Amino acid sequence: MSSGGEESASVSASVSASASASARQRTISQASGRHHQSILDDVRAKRRTPASTAVRSGVGKGIGEREGDGASRTSLLRRWWVLGQNSRQMRLALFVLVVLAALIGAPAYYLWPKDTIPVLSQYSVTTAEWRTFRKLIGAGGQIEAAERAEVMAPVAGVVARLFAAEGDYIEAGEPLLQLASSQVEEKLARAEQALEKAKLELQLAELDMELNKKRAESALAEAVMEEEALAAELALLTELAAMGGVDPQELALKRTALAKVRQKVTDLHFEQQIMARKDTLRLEAARASLKSCEEDLALAREEMEALVVRSPLSGRVTSLKARLHSPVAVQSPIAEVAAVKPLRIRAEVPAHQAAQVTPGLPASVTTGQNTYPAHVTTVAPQAVNGATGMVVPVWLEFTEETEGAILNAPVTVEIEVGRRDQVLCLPRGAYFTSGEAKYVYVIEGDRAVRREVQYGDIDGHFFEIRSGLAPGERIISSTYDGFKDYETVRLQQQQAR
Repeated sequence: MSSGGEESASVSASVSASASASARQRTISQASGRHHQSILDDVRAKRRTPASTAVRSGVGKGIGEREGDGASRTSLLRRWWVLGQNSRQMRLALFVLVVLAALIGAPAYYLWPKDTIPVLSQYSVTTAEWRTFRKLIGAGGQIEAAERAEVMAPVAGVVARLFAAEGDYIEAGEPLLQLASSQVEEKLARAEQALEKAKLELQLAELDMELNKKRAESALAEAVMEEEALAAELALLTELAAMGGVDPQELALKRTALAKVRQKVTDLHFEQQIMARKDTLRLEAARASLKSCEEDLALAREEMEALVVRSPLSGRVTSLKARLHSPVAVQSPIAEVAAVKPLRIRAEVPAHQAAQVTPGLPASVTTGQNTYPAHVTTVAPQAVNGATGMVVPVWLEFTEETEGAILNAPVTVEIEVGRRDQVLCLPRGAYFTSGEAKYVYVIEGDRAVRREVQYGDIDGHFFEIRSGLAPGERIISSTYDGFKDYETVRLQQQQAR
């Protein structure tokens, strides 16, 4: 309401209050006058009565009658004095009434509801228009990593050192924490000792093989030389025997000795082969043992290195369950790392609407002041208990870069499951809340009249109007807080914005 309207209404109320006070004063004055007139008429009547009686009874009455007339006059004077006193009291009472009327009338004027129409000089206007309306299913959700890894303790041990904290960004391969394990340390020491022993055994096998080879070769060489010598002697004896210069028995003995030597050479050849084979097998066993020890040592060293737990991927540490100097069991979860990109959304759709949601449907995701396009990728096969009842988890992916999206941030998701053409709607505005979502002020010429409306679905920044408005009608879209108790308001069209 404008200040001019308030001043005019104030003047009208003041005039009305003054007129009411004057009317009451006239009423009291008229009543007081009628009362005075009645007393005067009564006095006159009594004064006339003795005179007429004296005329009818004769002039010559006694002294007693004249004394009675004197008493009547005295009584009349007293009544006039009382009447004067009453008149002053009446005037005093009238003055008090006027003062009370002023004291009560002024506040009553300002507190009494005004019947004047307020005038709006600052307001906004919008128009009801046809629009293609999307059928949306809304859901709450959270941004999560499309790729995440749960880090398990490789061995049982105690947390000796922490390299990162929850919320830190870490590259793949960088250390998260270091464990201390006496079992791993002992295993490494045993593996190192076993490797040294295997190396010594391999060296011994190689030396034995070389020594046995030389011994076998030496024995074989001696046997061959002996064979050659006996063969030469036998040849010489055979020639002499042909000439008759050698006993046949001696020749037979030489032949027997040569045969034995030849058998010895054959046996030495066989023993040499067997020894070489045995030495080869012993050498191979030593080498195999050495290799096994090397593998055990490598495994022990890997376990030792595994005590420094590293991040399996680049991302943010979302959970760090391990605490400094606290024990952990083998394969127990100690940390969780989530990739910063790509991100996805996990939303919870009410179970009764989930049948309308399928992979590939377009959607919009709002986080903070930003809204991003997305699409549905996965719908869970069954419902679960949610904060608002039974819900079906739905996963979505962003369809463009999301610089403002933050891991684990809450979001509002709107999934488009259909479209409707020619839907009458209004854009969002302060009128919706201040109008209690029940009515609007429709502009009719230089005035706006309150009218009830029925809202329907919501599509982004637009409300569906199911009844109460026609296409092209204009309404006040700014707040109604200053005039929502009035059915009609007057507008200053030139200042509309």
